[in-house]
Amino acid sequence: MENSLGNHHHRFILAALFIMPFCVCSVNGQADTVPNSSSAWALYTANKFADSADMFEAVLKKSSPSARLYYQAAIANYAANRRARARQLCTYVVKNFKSTQEAAHSTRLFPELATAASTADAGGGQAPKLLDENNLPPNFFDGMAPDVRQRLKTPQGKIALRAAIADYNKRMMAAASKVPTSGGPSEKVIVSKKSHLRTKTSPFPPEATLKRGDHPFSATQVASDGAKGIDQGANPNCWFEASMAALAELPRGQRLLASMITYGGNGIYIVRFPGDGEEYKIDEETLDRHGIRDTAQWASLISCAQVMKFPNNRGAEGATGDQSRLAVGLGCITGCKAQTMAPGSADPQELSSFIGGAISSKNPIVCGTWDDMHLGHLPPLVVSTHAYTIIGFDPASNMITIRNPHGRGSQEFDLADDPSHRQFEMKEDGVFRMHLSLFQKYFYQVCRSFI
Repeated sequence: MENSLGNHHHRFILAALFIMPFCVCSVNGQADTVPNSSSAWALYTANKFADSADMFEAVLKKSSPSARLYYQAAIANYAANRRARARQLCTYVVKNFKSTQEAAHSTRLFPELATAASTADAGGGQAPKLLDENNLPPNFFDGMAPDVRQRLKTPQGKIALRAAIADYNKRMMAAASKVPTSGGPSEKVIVSKKSHLRTKTSPFPPEATLKRGDHPFSATQVASDGAKGIDQGANPNCWFEASMAALAELPRGQRLLASMITYGGNGIYIVRFPGDGEEYKIDEETLDRHGIRDTAQWASLISCAQVMKFPNNRGAEGATGDQSRLAVGLGCITGCKAQTMAPGSADPQELSSFIGGAISSKNPIVCGTWDDMHLGHLPPLVVSTHAYTIIGFDPASNMITIRNPHGRGSQEFDLADDPSHRQFEMKEDGVFRMHLSLFQKYFYQVCRSFI
C-alpha cells in the first residue's frame, strides 16, 4: 500500500492491468535459456514454475536489486510451492522498496508482512490522494510504450484501467481509515454489539435453554444458512472462510461445523477444531474485538477461533512456512489432509476429474486466484490473490460454480464478449459460473479434502 502517489501512478496501475514483461525468444521460438529476467518470466508464463524460480535465483545473484525482479522471483517460488523462500523475497521487497506496487503486491501475497508498516502506509493519518480516470496526472502515461497507450483506449483496456484505479483507491482509503481490505493487514475493528447482531440469521440461543457442554447450533441450523451465512469481513482470512463455506454446503460438513461449537457457560462459547486440542473461548466482546461479523453466529464463532489460532495469519503456511494456505485452512477445519492441484499445468480431463470427484462425493473443495501481475493481461473476472469456494460443477458444459467468501459484499464482474454466458456468468451473493478453460487461467491452485 503506497503512502503517497509520488511518481508511482502508472507503475502501480500497469501491474494491475495487462502489461507483462516481454519474453526473449530464440530463432526456434523457444525461450532463451541464458539466465535473465525475461527468460525466467517466459518460463513462468509457460507454467514451468520450478525452472522459473531457479532461473530467477541465478539472475538475482548477478543483478542489481530491483523491486520487480525480487517480486517476480517471489511469485515464481510461490507457484513452485517454495513458500518460505517466497516469503523471504517478499519481506525484502516490503522492507527495501516500500513505495512500489511490488511492495503492495507482496503484502497481498503475505498479508502479515503489512502489519509492521500499516501505520506508515496509512499516510501518517493524512487524507489519501485518490486517482480519477478522468483526471489522471499529466505525466501518468509518460514512459508507457505507444502500443500500451493504444491498448488502454480499447473498451477492454478502459475496463481494466477503471478496475485497477478502483482497487488502488479502495486500498488507499482502507489504509487511511485503518480498516484493511481483504488483501491487507489484519487489525482490530471495533463494531457495536447492536450492529453486529442485527443482521444475524442464526442468533445465539437463549442462555436459559443451554447448559455447559451443549451444542448450541444444530446441523439443521447450519444447513439453513449454508454458505450464505458466511461473509468475510475485515480480517484477511479468505483462505479459511472459503473452506468454511465449502463445509456449510455439505451434509457431512454441516454436522462437522455444528459439532465444533459447545456452550461454556456465562455467555462463553467454545470452539474446537478437529484434531486440535486447543479450546478457543469466545463471547460477544471477543467477536467485536476481532471485528468478526459473519451473517450467521455459528460462522462468526468459528471464524473468530481461526483468527485466534492464526493471529495476523501467522502459521497460515504451516509449521515450516512452505505450505499452501488453502491446504492449511481446509486441513484445519476438516481435520483431514488436503490435496492440491495447479490448474494451469494440469490436463483439462485431469482437472475436471479432480473437481468433479469432490463435488459428486460431496466433499469440500476450494481454489485460489493468481496475483495482479499474472492476471493483468486478462479481462477482470475475479479478485486477485483471493480464495474462493467451488460449490458446483457441470461436466457436460465444463462450467464450474464458484462463490466468493465476501458474499453479498462481493465485487461483480462481467465478460463483455460472452453475452450467452457460455464462459462466464455472474450470479448473486458472490456466486458466478466459469468455464474450465478460463478457470485454468485465473486460478493458481485448487484444493480438496475428504471428510
